[in-house]
Amino acid sequence: MAQRSRQRKPDPPDSAVLLPFATMPVAQPPPPPRPFVGRDHDQAQILRQLNQERVLLLTGIASSGKTALAATMIQQSAHPRYWLPITADFTDSAEAFLWRLAQPLAERHPDTWQALHQVRQAQWNYPPFVLFQMIMAAYDRSAEEILLCIDGLNRQLEPALVSLLRELGEHIRSTQHLPLKLLLVGRSIPYRLKPWPTLTLTGINTDALIHWAWQLGVALDQPAASMLLQQTAGLPGILEPILLALRTQPDLLATMRIVDQLAVRQFFSEIVQQLSSPEKHMLFACVREAVPVTSITYDQLVTLTALEDQHLVHTNTNQIVALHPLLQLVIEQHIARE
Repeated sequence: MAQRSRQRKPDPPDSAVLLPFATMPVAQPPPPPRPFVGRDHDQAQILRQLNQERVLLLTGIASSGKTALAATMIQQSAHPRYWLPITADFTDSAEAFLWRLAQPLAERHPDTWQALHQVRQAQWNYPPFVLFQMIMAAYDRSAEEILLCIDGLNRQLEPALVSLLRELGEHIRSTQHLPLKLLLVGRSIPYRLKPWPTLTLTGINTDALIHWAWQLGVALDQPAASMLLQQTAGLPGILEPILLALRTQPDLLATMRIVDQLAVRQFFSEIVQQLSSPEKHMLFACVREAVPVTSITYDQLVTLTALEDQHLVHTNTNQIVALHPLLQLVIEQHIARE
């Protein structure tokens, strides 16, 4: 009687049915920009840090060229390399990103890849940490060096995913024989990952800008290049449309301000829209008057740290909160229109 009343276990799903996470396409890095200039020193520093530490965070303000640099490093790597982006609403959860991390195993260790599919299809409720251990055990068997690049870090990542990334980095750094290297890329770094070695990408210099312009067929002298860098802080993502415009409008620099360009205003407007109310309030306050760091309250310090994490402000030599120069001009224009 007890046997008849015992519920029958449900049949596992058909082997052809896979979760979307397990069947998502292998991500490819974006094509590196052509030409790619001004980053020789940064590339050498990344290679040196990865050889020494095996884990490196690459960060910087939007349009500083982080993804372009990482994509170039991936393309130039002589070893197997894999692009593992964190995509909103797709791979921004720990479970989904585990499958992204496991994707290279499909070609390198198909036995582990198949075992992961069987676990998922059978609906065995394994904790994510167990699946992570299966994945890392497979990577441990690799006979050659592998470079993993994770793009899309930000401070809003769910805690479970941050914990997973932390475990991944610590595993790579603590396992001496593991042939893995990890490059993590993002505009702002989750707090738990900040102790790791970090390279903050800044703008390109004058010589690089002149060389870039020359390769695009634009004659740019030293004073013009210095003016452009002063207004853009050397951000490649803002300089590129300006250089392209100069190809057909060589007199453009004499008649315009960078901040007057629609693309520039839209770029920084989108950044400001994504900020919290306290963050916006602090930015506008810093434009209206000098704000000494010594006058900032504890609550404001939290906001200031968040803005610094996104590379929108910094503390200058006079201990005054200073904004990114283009962001300063955009907000000044907004205040003038009020």
